[in-house]
Amino acid sequence: MRNSFKIFIAVTAFGIASSIIACKRETPVAAVLNSPVLPETPYAYQTREPIPDHMSALVFSNTHLDDNIATLGRVLFYDPRLSANSTVSCGSCHNANYAFAIPKQFATGLIAVKTPRNAPSIQNITFYNSFFWDMRASRGLEDMSLMPVQNHIEMGISDLNAVVARVKQTPYYGPLFEKAFGRAELITELNIRTALAQFMRSVMSFRTKYDEGYATNFSNFNSQELAGKQLFENKFACVTCHVPPEFSSNGQGACTGLDEENVGDQGAGAFMQMQDSTGFNSLNGVFKIPTLRNIAYTAPYMHDGRFATLDQVLEHYSTGIKTVRNLDPRLQPGFTMIWGPTVNFSSDSPFNGPASNTVTPVRMNMTAIEKAQLIAFLNTLSDPKMISDVKYSNPFQH
Repeated sequence: MRNSFKIFIAVTAFGIASSIIACKRETPVAAVLNSPVLPETPYAYQTREPIPDHMSALVFSNTHLDDNIATLGRVLFYDPRLSANSTVSCGSCHNANYAFAIPKQFATGLIAVKTPRNAPSIQNITFYNSFFWDMRASRGLEDMSLMPVQNHIEMGISDLNAVVARVKQTPYYGPLFEKAFGRAELITELNIRTALAQFMRSVMSFRTKYDEGYATNFSNFNSQELAGKQLFENKFACVTCHVPPEFSSNGQGACTGLDEENVGDQGAGAFMQMQDSTGFNSLNGVFKIPTLRNIAYTAPYMHDGRFATLDQVLEHYSTGIKTVRNLDPRLQPGFTMIWGPTVNFSSDSPFNGPASNTVTPVRMNMTAIEKAQLIAFLNTLSDPKMISDVKYSNPFQH
């Protein structure tokens, strides 16, 4: 608790200092920056490829995309002019080469300050009903899209009127807004939000080995991948939190026993209260369940990037789960599915014991062979076509 208080004081002090810096820097800087290079005919953000039936939610989202609006969103996403000192863009923390994450424990924001959490991937974001690790944004992607711009650590422009003014003063945005919305004068906060949201919705992963094998009962899997799939779905019940086909929980969260109670980042508990009769906040240590799609590209893992490898992640679930009062029931022995996919636990499943009346972490005790099989299955969720797709790339890098 004492450490949390020190962190709060430090963050507050930094917030005051950085707000002063942001106020001084919210006018455009004199730095010479590139203009974007775009194709004469916009890329097809409303995909022309057939999307597998099991990804039907993507079909709905994709039919509502406009190629010109998404193109504008791509430019805004990668434009460092949307930060207070014109050095940081959304793409600085969400790199297409790493499935829109970055290979660092923490990202670097304004004035070389590290973000307090690992940058999550934004692929298949249409599935989510909440955003950020602590799920604090739940009113839609348009509402969330400019929150990082306003964050004093990340991009530092607190006044959204200043964002609009800066975009208006940038010559190449007039033609882009005209193509997207019909008139160059329609540079508004709402249209900036709309364009960013459309680009982010266009970032879709549906061309993995898993997706290719779905219709043929995974006849394309080798023996190790099939064994890992069985472990994922049955013995270790990973599927109860990471639900196919997106392999997430629709933006929902869980306490996975990463830390002892009241130690470190409290996640959703830091801004929402759900107290029991003793005053304990059951949202402490709760973080959004991330997608496992393209997990091979998005290391390091967890909200704070504490695990460098998938093997370390599996070791946590194998032997490292801490005993905490609000540990997710899905990580306790005797867990019974009451929602989601049907899970037929194998006879040696750690969930097959009698339900416990106390909070006891499950001990999965994975063998080295089982870990290798699980990782082989997780690698079937990789979509190399997505990460190399030019329509998601940075138009300023030329």
